[in-house]
Amino acid sequence: LERRPAPRGGPMKVLVTGASGYLGQHLVLALHAAGHEVHAAFGTFQPFAAHAHPFPIYALDTSSIPAVHKLLTTTSPDVVVHCAAISSPAACERDADRARSVNCPAALIEALPAGAGLIFFSTDQVYDGRSPPYTEVSQVDPVNVYGQTKLAFEALLRARLPDRHVSLRSSLIVGGSTPGECR
Repeated sequence: LERRPAPRGGPMKVLVTGASGYLGQHLVLALHAAGHEVHAAFGTFQPFAAHAHPFPIYALDTSSIPAVHKLLTTTSPDVVVHCAAISSPAACERDADRARSVNCPAALIEALPAGAGLIFFSTDQVYDGRSPPYTEVSQVDPVNVYGQTKLAFEALLRARLPDRHVSLRSSLIVGGSTPGECR
């Protein structure tokens, strides 16, 4: 990813979406500890807002175009780490339209400041599960709405930010307890 002008090796301004989730909670604390200017956005998990944080937090509905534009204009990040999602495959199946609007937020790309990068946490559910192990060049064939929405956002990133994004296809993410409550 190209970075907007900043001191070589210096701290970056990082906006993390999905900061109330398991990965997001660990990520914002690690970035803050490393000296980066962290801005944390969370969706509907209100207990996250009830705790004190050493960085600014913002409620964000990634499906709201005005809200996304306002937050990116306000924070003007060097990089966005996009972890936010409706990550339950069952919830995505129950409300596919909502899953598409949240998990494939075109407004995030449109509002990204010039020169800023985007790191996207996708999923191994873009594969059909029949022929592991998978690599980045393996055939994709999502079998559920969750995988379809993640693959759609990957495609949007390749089309609109070909040199300014990274998509990471994770599987189960495990580790230590989160510092705050988590779903």
